[in-house]
Amino acid sequence: MARNLNRIDKYGLSIAFVILTFASCGIIRNTDNYRWLVKTTTDADSGSVNFETIHATTVAEQVAIAMPSLTKESRRTTNEDSVYVLEAFLMGYKTEPDGDYHLIIQDTKDSTTMLAEIPDPDAKWTTHSSRSEQFRSARAAVDKIVGKPSSSITMLSKPVKLRITGIGFFDPPHFALSHEGSAESGREIHPVLRLEGVE
Repeated sequence: MARNLNRIDKYGLSIAFVILTFASCGIIRNTDNYRWLVKTTTDADSGSVNFETIHATTVAEQVAIAMPSLTKESRRTTNEDSVYVLEAFLMGYKTEPDGDYHLIIQDTKDSTTMLAEIPDPDAKWTTHSSRSEQFRSARAAVDKIVGKPSSSITMLSKPVKLRITGIGFFDPPHFALSHEGSAESGREIHPVLRLEGVE
């Protein structure tokens, strides 16, 4: 009997590990979790974003903005209603399990890094975003400049300089296995609306 219970315990632990692993990678994920609606401009407050004024910034400046108290259900904050443009070096990239293009970008003057992410315009939770075509164009630019990302992180031997336009966003801390290059403040450019190479 004890042997059978041990087998059940081990089996249960194995299932729990698989579930946690898939959840952390984004395969098992409610689209409202971790502020998905804010990330894809499909939230009720997306009308507060000022798309007409674009603020020049840097990776270092964005990372220095302190994260307010947030949970995965938090609505858009006052630091997430602006569109920014910055130049940065693309250090690495991949496709996340949720379909986002995950870009590790670095400041042009120091080693500060953060993430910039481009949602999948064909995902069921982004197809009704008013910015879907911008997501599609930005992803096409990545494909053209460095090649289509795979599910494994690709670190570039020679960083590529990019000009990125997108909305400032805070990703609250949560269990995840793939946050390479993320800022300690949780600051990201998410979603990216425009991307182009810089000579």
